[in-house]
This record gives sequence, structure tokens and C-alpha cells, in this order.
Amino acid sequence: MQMLSNVSKNSAEFHPQKHLSQHSKFCRIRRANQNDIEAISKLIRFYSMKGVMLSRDRASLAEDLENFFVAENEDDEIVGCGALRCWHGHSAEVRSLAVRSDCVGMGIGAQLVQMLALQAFRSGKSTLFALTLEPRFFEKMAFRVVERELFPQKIQTDCLQCRFQKGCQEIAVALNLGRD
Repeated sequence: MQMLSNVSKNSAEFHPQKHLSQHSKFCRIRRANQNDIEAISKLIRFYSMKGVMLSRDRASLAEDLENFFVAENEDDEIVGCGALRCWHGHSAEVRSLAVRSDCVGMGIGAQLVQMLALQAFRSGKSTLFALTLEPRFFEKMAFRVVERELFPQKIQTDCLQCRFQKGCQEIAVALNLGRD
């Protein structure tokens, strides 16, 4: 508890009334369904092969599907995805955030993060965090760089099993959702 209060003091606050629209010129954000598993898998596999994201098999995606949101373009193609993992206590994590390479820079990733922040807020969480190789992306949305040790559940559960554990370059970022 004490550690998460430090995140709150050092992070900007989330204001749910300011979240981005679910619709934009480029895409619509919606909850993922069974029909989306192949597209989500393809997005994650692309970044996993580049070494910047952990791979996820279809079975794990199916098990975690209720936590995923997707971005669809005007042609109903999946162009982005992201998942929310709610941890015990007051934190939630942005996971598996990916945008199709030809759509990067269009604000789709930001829309997905804003939707995940809204879901975390509605779930009663006070802190949204991510481990990322792209901290600047999150800092543009009021996340602040913090120590990874503020999220011991994440470290003890996921990081200990990660293939990048020994040489991890990910940086922890956190956003105060205003529930202190």
C-alpha cells in the first residue's frame, strides 16, 4: 500500500471525463471477441518476432480474451489491441498493447490506453501501470516513470518467468487514476 501511494504522489491524475472517444477518424475501440483471436495473435506475433513484446499463444489469448480491447478501422480490420490485467489491491496493468505497423502514429495506441485506463478506473483501481520499452509514448498520456519494485506482484508472477528477465530493458510507468 505504501509503495502505491508513492506512485500516486509522483503521477499525474486520470480524469475519466477527459478520456478519448471510442470512435475516431481512424478507428473504433471495442471489447474483443472470439473472432478477434487470430488478428490479436498476428499483431502480438509481429512485435514478439522483433523482440519488443512477449509472445502469446492462441490458448492464452482465448483465456484472457475478456480483458482485451481491439481497435477496428473503417474497413472493420483489427489494427490494434491491448489488455488490462487487474492485480490484487489497487493496481492494474496495460498488457499486450500493439498497433499494426502501418497504423502507428495515428493515435490508436493512445485510444486503447485511454480505454484501458477508463476500465481500470471503473474497476476501482487507483494506479494503472505498464512495463514498456517506449516510456515516452506513455509519458505523453501523463504516465510517469517509476521504479519497477512498486509492482511486486508483477515481478513475482510474470517477470520471474520472462525470457528477458536477466537483461530486461523495460521501464515501469504509472498513472494515478485519482482514487487515493
